[in-house]
Amino acid sequence: MSEHSQNQGFNPPNTAPRRRRRRKFSPMRLIVAVILLGAAVLGGRYAWNRYMPNGKHVPFFEWHTGYENMALVYGDELCPPELIPEIRDGITYLPVRFVRDRIDPTLFWDSAANRITITTPTRLIRMRTEELSYFVNSEELKLPLSPLNINDEAYLPADLLMELYHIDIVWHEATGLVVVEERAISQVQCETTSKNTVLRFEPDIKSPVIEKLPRGTILTSFSVDPARPTPAGWIQVRTSDGLLGYVQTKSTSLLPLTQGVPAPTEPIPAPALPDSGRINIVWDQVTTAEASANTSRRTAYDGLDVISPTWFSFDLDSMNGDILSIADLGYVDWAHSRGMQVWGLITDNFNEIVTRDILSDTNKREHVIRQLLALAATYRLDGINIDFELVRRADVEHYHQFLRELAPLLREQGLVFSVDTYVPTSYSMYYDRGEIARVADYLIIFGYDEHHGSSTIAGPVASIGFVEDGIVQTLNEVPAEKLILGIPYYVRVWTETETSGGITLTSRAVGMDYARQILEDGGAKIVWDAAAGSFYGEYITEEDGKIVRTRAWLEDEFSLTERLKLVDYYGIAGVAGWRAGLENAEVRTLLRDWLKS
Repeated sequence: MSEHSQNQGFNPPNTAPRRRRRRKFSPMRLIVAVILLGAAVLGGRYAWNRYMPNGKHVPFFEWHTGYENMALVYGDELCPPELIPEIRDGITYLPVRFVRDRIDPTLFWDSAANRITITTPTRLIRMRTEELSYFVNSEELKLPLSPLNINDEAYLPADLLMELYHIDIVWHEATGLVVVEERAISQVQCETTSKNTVLRFEPDIKSPVIEKLPRGTILTSFSVDPARPTPAGWIQVRTSDGLLGYVQTKSTSLLPLTQGVPAPTEPIPAPALPDSGRINIVWDQVTTAEASANTSRRTAYDGLDVISPTWFSFDLDSMNGDILSIADLGYVDWAHSRGMQVWGLITDNFNEIVTRDILSDTNKREHVIRQLLALAATYRLDGINIDFELVRRADVEHYHQFLRELAPLLREQGLVFSVDTYVPTSYSMYYDRGEIARVADYLIIFGYDEHHGSSTIAGPVASIGFVEDGIVQTLNEVPAEKLILGIPYYVRVWTETETSGGITLTSRAVGMDYARQILEDGGAKIVWDAAAGSFYGEYITEEDGKIVRTRAWLEDEFSLTERLKLVDYYGIAGVAGWRAGLENAEVRTLLRDWLKS
């Protein structure tokens, strides 16, 4: 094949350089590129902010403001700045307000008298700030360190508090935190498993860092509070030097539970009471010393365990807590010879100023208590009965404090301590019956005066529904073995007189037999009132042209049987009758047979 024929039909490429066409500038493309770049930057920043943990360290007291590099930690609580402890010469002092709020609500600080009072079932502890002497049940002892008074606030040394209460107190100088822990509480602990476990202020990786914890750090952890639940994956902890914060659960492992040490129980001597059956008490209303000494008015009968004469009241002229007494030693000897105990009753004179002006003062309360102890010893009493019936809501805490302070000293002398109070109603709910029963041997409720002398309508002294409701409501606060039911030995006879202006209502309280006699003499038909749990009768007469209706709900062995059924059903300790001399022979026999069988 010739060269010509080989190249035939072959066209060599054009080797001449091509001229490039310049693209036209597009502003839209630039805008899109800038937008995409901005979105990438923002997306990266968002991802960083959301998913990368905060590494900033913030000092503990820079985060928790209001403190001066010192605070009190109670369990898992950082106490508020007003409860900051005091450190002097390396000694820790805690404010009384903290002890009262968190440890012992019965601790009493009287700033006016500069006296601190701590009570237990068997001990009354009094001390003053800036003094080394203190008293336990009137015995003087010495303190190694005195309490402080700083701006009218008392502070107690940690060593004394650890002796008095079942707590540990540790000051961590490095962190400025004082940790208070109750020994009886079991501890849940965990151990860090990561190289640098981060302790944060809040359960969030974006929360600042308190401290980085090395692997193997032991932490105290706390259960979730339903009021402020911890987010999943986090746990609230406290370090060994008191720092409170949160760590991630995945950085820890749970350790075996550290059991708490139960507080030692304080043996409480049992009161000397009847050997068998439920207790049977009667109040004896005595108004003069001559009446106390009058042997002809004394009554005793089988089955009666205790007689409580109304012997002690307050001198309202002096208002310094002086007690007036009409007690009689011969009366006590007479009662003892018949196998009865004598519980001397002290009244508040039915006057609110006793709790307002006397019991509110620590020095006056102490004066009252010393007199009661002296009177009990002088007259060889077996117990003291407190009958304060006009305690206002504003003063009730002083009343409770008086009972707390009196209880251990009576107990030390082997005296039975009983307290009278109203059944729980809207006007008396402010009494802390649970606290009263905690310190006293017995709480006696007035199971009567449902309708009293000032009532605007006639009604029974104590309907069975009123009595049962009083028992049930009281048992919500008081153990059955400490509850005694007050029962009425009197009847209220009502007189309703029709006048032009309506009905005039008057009443008088009389004995059981006399009340029945009044109805029978008037020709009343006496019928059983099941709703009241007693017999009821009425009759109508005309006086000076006016219609007069006389009626009464009787108290007798039948009405008291209904109450005794409740005593059995609810398993309470017994009964106390108001007042001696108003009951009849049938009632005395009933009480003996029912309570002592």
